[in-house]
Amino acid sequence: MRHDEHDLTPRQRDVYDYIVHFKQTNGYAPTMREIATGIITSRSFARECVHVLVDKQIIRYNPKTFRSIVILKFL
Repeated sequence: MRHDEHDLTPRQRDVYDYIVHFKQTNGYAPTMREIATGIITSRSFARECVHVLVDKQIIRYNPKTFRSIVILKFL
């Protein structure tokens, strides 16, 4: 198993990877619904993972602004 410098779980890494890929493909950030659909999970779990990524200062997210995810660190 690979050691991640930011100690992300595999599912948190899936969320991160999905966000990065979505932004590169579309030019804008995904919504929570798109993240949940993309990694086949619930919106509440997707939101929880996004908040972990925010806490670890990997992304920035403003829940009051639509498509506001900004990638701060590329892993």
